[in-house]
Amino acid sequence: MELINDTGSLLLPFASNFNSTCSDVLTEHDALTWQLVIQAAAMTLARFISTFALAPYYVAAPILIFTWLSRSLPTYLAKREKRLPASIWTIHGKKYDLSSWAKYHPGGSLSIELGRNRDCTGLFESYHVFIERNKLYKMLARYEIKDEATSKEEQQTTIASLKTNSTGLTFGDGFHEDVKQMLRDYFMDGAKSHYMKGWCKCLWFLVFCLEIVTMFYFVKGYSLPLVVLPCLNWLLTCNVAHDGSHFAVSKKPWVNRIAQCAAMPCFFPSLCWSIQHVVQHHVYTNDEDDVDLYHFLPVCRVTRLTKFAKVFKLQWVLVFWVLPTSVGHLLFVVPMDLLSGCVDAVTGTRRYQQCENLEDLVERNQHVIWTDLLLCLSWIAVNLSYSGVMTGLWRVYVSYSLASYIFVIFTQGAHLQEKCMVGKDDPSWAKRQARTSVNFGAKSQFWNLCSGGLNLQSIHHVVPIIVAVTWWNSTPGSKKSAPSIT
Repeated sequence: MELINDTGSLLLPFASNFNSTCSDVLTEHDALTWQLVIQAAAMTLARFISTFALAPYYVAAPILIFTWLSRSLPTYLAKREKRLPASIWTIHGKKYDLSSWAKYHPGGSLSIELGRNRDCTGLFESYHVFIERNKLYKMLARYEIKDEATSKEEQQTTIASLKTNSTGLTFGDGFHEDVKQMLRDYFMDGAKSHYMKGWCKCLWFLVFCLEIVTMFYFVKGYSLPLVVLPCLNWLLTCNVAHDGSHFAVSKKPWVNRIAQCAAMPCFFPSLCWSIQHVVQHHVYTNDEDDVDLYHFLPVCRVTRLTKFAKVFKLQWVLVFWVLPTSVGHLLFVVPMDLLSGCVDAVTGTRRYQQCENLEDLVERNQHVIWTDLLLCLSWIAVNLSYSGVMTGLWRVYVSYSLASYIFVIFTQGAHLQEKCMVGKDDPSWAKRQARTSVNFGAKSQFWNLCSGGLNLQSIHHVVPIIVAVTWWNSTPGSKKSAPSIT
């Protein structure tokens, strides 16, 4: 007992000093208490949100790697060289061999290649707005493949019947021609260009320089670039890469090809985007051949064209697990699936099987798909080498998640709405394109720049050859003479 008392006596002065010190500290920092509490709560909330947003990547990434190593890569290596079909372009039911013309095409060889060995009527009508139709058909006539079994009268009346195409709709109707004439009147005076304007080129070059600097600090481990990089890359994606894929940035084809690459490293690879967006989505918007309607399968369905299954009862929850991985899907899953040609074990379908000339496009452009894929993988590799595996992956996943939400909000919101799921009661292709899209902020140049013109999707889908930002300048001035959809 004496030992305990002695020990207590020795500790008592220290306890008094400790209590006095604590009182002083609490008094000095009392004003900061709530600030610290708020900061702690904010950090906790941030950790919760980041964990919830990144969890899908930690689940999906291992599955993707396992699938690639076990199924996709062996299938790709085992693929035998296929004999590609003859080069035939079908336009309004007539067949042409444009192989010799491809390298001389003003829009570049890629725009011709996208229509090889398929019905390319939709592509043909979408991108030939400013050339006289009679002149265009005279040029095509030199490359026509004559069918001896078809009478001359049938051949002459094929083009007259503008409903002879894979969409089942009519091109060149009154509304379609009115829209094209409105644009000819606006642009053909020689003072205006439907390509990217000079001030836009300077602006997006400045954004590109900022993106390069941001990528440097991203790799170095700074926090701010986690948010800034996806935002800057989005501005380049919607204003440069998107318009480049529609051959609208410049009249020089090589400039458009380079512009398409501006969507990396955060959004999508160039050639896969051309197949998905230009060839399928823009021609068959919200139709059964629109590949955008099947990206979220087998977890979520976005159209009644997909048969209902029990798993879709939970899609209101599962969609929040799917959305953060949207750009990861476009950057890695799609290229791997196209290269391997694997059939999905759950849906029993091939990626983009709705595309009529899919095998032809993939076989002829494997080097481009591989290049895009390796560039995207190299961005991840660089971050892992500087930040370590876990930290590097976490940083990349954060940027991909934010990029995914930006991409889905700006691109899918304009189409995945009930009123945009229209049928084919009206045979006009152009009217259907306008009705399957929703505009927003039509009078705002801010939203026009932030969305790359995607705030005016209805007119963009009718004539995608015009650089999207131009719509803010051209549409308001033409509203009084704009053709009516009804």
